[in-house]
Amino acid sequence: MRDASGRSGDFAGHQIEARIRYWLVPTRLRFELDGLLLAKGRFLRDAPNAPPGEWTRYGSFNLTASF
Repeated sequence: MRDASGRSGDFAGHQIEARIRYWLVPTRLRFELDGLLLAKGRFLRDAPNAPPGEWTRYGSFNLTASF
Protein backbone atom coordinates (compact mmCIF):
# COMPACT_ATOMS: atom_id res chain seq x y z
CA MET A 1 0.00 0.00 0.00
CA ARG A 2 1.04 3.55 -0.51
CA ASP A 3 0.01 7.04 0.54
CA ALA A 4 2.08 9.56 -1.41
CA SER A 5 0.55 12.46 0.54
CA GLY A 6 1.66 11.01 3.90
CA ARG A 7 -1.67 11.87 5.55
CA SER A 8 -2.38 8.29 6.68
CA GLY A 9 0.46 8.15 9.19
CA ASP A 10 3.05 5.39 9.44
CA PHE A 11 1.70 2.96 12.06
CA ALA A 12 0.74 -0.37 10.41
CA GLY A 13 -0.72 -2.07 13.50
CA HIS A 14 -0.20 -5.01 15.84
CA GLN A 15 0.22 -8.65 14.81
CA ILE A 16 -0.50 -11.66 17.05
CA GLU A 17 0.44 -15.20 16.00
CA ALA A 18 -0.18 -18.64 17.49
CA ARG A 19 0.86 -22.18 16.55
CA ILE A 20 -0.14 -25.59 17.84
CA ARG A 21 1.79 -28.74 16.87
CA TYR A 22 0.90 -32.33 17.65
CA TRP A 23 2.56 -35.60 16.68
CA LEU A 24 -0.14 -37.86 15.22
CA VAL A 25 2.43 -40.64 14.72
CA PRO A 26 5.51 -39.93 16.88
CA THR A 27 8.55 -38.87 14.77
CA ARG A 28 6.64 -39.71 11.54
CA LEU A 29 3.52 -37.53 11.08
CA ARG A 30 2.94 -34.12 12.65
CA PHE A 31 -0.16 -31.90 12.51
CA GLU A 32 0.23 -28.11 12.77
CA LEU A 33 -2.43 -25.41 13.17
CA ASP A 34 -1.44 -21.74 12.71
CA GLY A 35 -3.39 -18.54 13.25
CA LEU A 36 -2.68 -14.83 12.89
CA LEU A 37 -4.58 -11.65 13.75
CA LEU A 38 -3.57 -8.23 12.44
CA ALA A 39 -5.14 -5.27 14.23
CA LYS A 40 -4.76 -2.59 11.57
CA GLY A 41 -3.22 0.69 12.60
CA ARG A 42 -3.95 4.10 11.15
CA PHE A 43 -1.92 3.59 7.97
CA LEU A 44 -3.54 0.27 7.03
CA ARG A 45 -7.02 1.70 7.70
CA ASP A 46 -6.70 5.19 6.18
CA ALA A 47 -4.40 4.86 3.14
CA PRO A 48 -6.25 5.63 -0.13
CA ASN A 49 -5.97 2.03 -1.43
CA ALA A 50 -6.49 0.27 1.94
CA PRO A 51 -8.96 -2.63 1.97
CA PRO A 52 -11.96 -2.22 4.31
CA GLY A 53 -12.04 -3.55 7.87
CA GLU A 54 -10.06 -3.13 11.05
CA TRP A 55 -8.83 -6.74 11.33
CA THR A 56 -7.12 -9.24 9.06
CA ARG A 57 -7.34 -12.92 10.00
CA TYR A 58 -5.28 -15.80 8.63
CA GLY A 59 -5.34 -19.49 9.43
CA SER A 60 -3.67 -22.61 8.08
CA PHE A 61 -3.10 -26.24 8.90
CA ASN A 62 -0.31 -28.55 7.78
CA LEU A 63 0.62 -32.19 7.88
CA THR A 64 4.33 -33.02 7.84
CA ALA A 65 5.53 -36.53 7.08
CA SER A 66 9.09 -37.57 7.92
CA PHE A 67 10.66 -40.54 6.13
